[in-house]
Amino acid sequence: MQDIIMVQNWPISCISIAGRIVGEYYNEEKDIVKLHIDDSSGADSVVIVEMTVGIFLHSRLAMDMCNYGKFVEANAHFRRGKTTVDNLQILCHSEQALGPDIVSWLKRIEYRESVLKKPWFFQPENKNKNTSGPVVCRFSQRELTKREERKKLQFGLQSSIGAGEEEEEKEEEDKDKEIPECVLEDSLVVNKTKYCDAGIASEIIDDRPVVNLPKESVDVEETLSFELAESVFKRKPHREVTTKEKVPVSFETEARVVDLFKNPTSKSNLKAKSLVKSLAKHSVVQVLSSQSIEETESLKHFDEITAQNKSRFVQLVKECLVVIIKHKFQTITLKELSLNRYVSSQIKAFAHSIYQSGMSKMGPSDLQYQILRRLRLYFRNSSLVVVVVDDDKEKEDKIESTAFKLIYDSLCKALKNFTTFDTMKYIAYVKHKRIVDDIDYKLVNFLIKYRLLETDDKSWKYQKATNSWYKV
Repeated sequence: MQDIIMVQNWPISCISIAGRIVGEYYNEEKDIVKLHIDDSSGADSVVIVEMTVGIFLHSRLAMDMCNYGKFVEANAHFRRGKTTVDNLQILCHSEQALGPDIVSWLKRIEYRESVLKKPWFFQPENKNKNTSGPVVCRFSQRELTKREERKKLQFGLQSSIGAGEEEEEKEEEDKDKEIPECVLEDSLVVNKTKYCDAGIASEIIDDRPVVNLPKESVDVEETLSFELAESVFKRKPHREVTTKEKVPVSFETEARVVDLFKNPTSKSNLKAKSLVKSLAKHSVVQVLSSQSIEETESLKHFDEITAQNKSRFVQLVKECLVVIIKHKFQTITLKELSLNRYVSSQIKAFAHSIYQSGMSKMGPSDLQYQILRRLRLYFRNSSLVVVVVDDDKEKEDKIESTAFKLIYDSLCKALKNFTTFDTMKYIAYVKHKRIVDDIDYKLVNFLIKYRLLETDDKSWKYQKATNSWYKV
């Protein structure tokens, strides 16, 4: 009952609060922001809501204690007696405007009159057309069987209290009989060993098949749980007690390649589970992406050629990120990105340097095409952007930069509102929130330097020893 409130006998678990901010509280260590919102409904009209720092920053609010009077709307749910915000948005920045207050109040008054005014009463409906009375709920046959078996178990325990010499004689007679170690009653494991001395085990009746387990040790198998990360399965140990004898499986006949890039269906899920069981005692399998083997080999050869000159490729990626920023993070195709004069000049210079070094037999135009394919692969594997893949037309791949925009905007706010900025703590926070996975301090420092250069801000200094920025 801590996750709901009752209004006119209506159970309510979610709520929408609209009002003006009259108080703020930040706790970055616990990743908590608390807002005091006044919806102007009366003398005690201040509601305290709680949210994470990510939701607070995503709503375009700044952590500078300067949000007093802004009109916001928070969609929240009740959790253990607290109001936890799921979404927050600003409706008005002005403290004097009354339009948002009036509109929000009209919506809530209409909801009160149409829904909450009339109390809710539970009335069972007759869904059976063959009967005139109300529907009667009964236990299923499985539940009835379970209850009967529990009664038999309880009866066996009670009868063991007054047992005497007759039980000892019965125990001697049943010594030669094979008694199973345990029976499985749904999720409840009933050990019969503790009742064998009293001679009660033979009285416990169970019609379901009995599983015999060895006395000395239980067969414990480490199963595999896989998740896809850069087209490679990762192993996560999970221990469970097996209750059936494992049948040897032929790896050559049972193993098959599963395309995990498609949307899962019920049949594919069953196939994936059977595949995991068949691969439990074999090495981890790498699943290839949609790229062909020839393309992968050519890109691998290209990486070997450019291994001595990675700085040029890094500079090319940085130039592409700058172009995305200047396009205001709008969706851009790979063709439009490569036709940018700065990116195009970087590609041509990169190809010319490889051609002059004599490390490749390809011409400059072929090398430019290989560089473009390598750039395409980089954006595909990066979590900073999302690439809508078109295998037929490589240059028509669309690059969406939602996560990149969130990272860049948060860095801009940090430079505006803080006097110190710890790069490593920021990276740990971003990875903890799973916003971006492949982010490092070099990328963060590059974005900060670019922002300071664009705004002509010379008040920030970087200390390499602590990987931190300080405002002087």
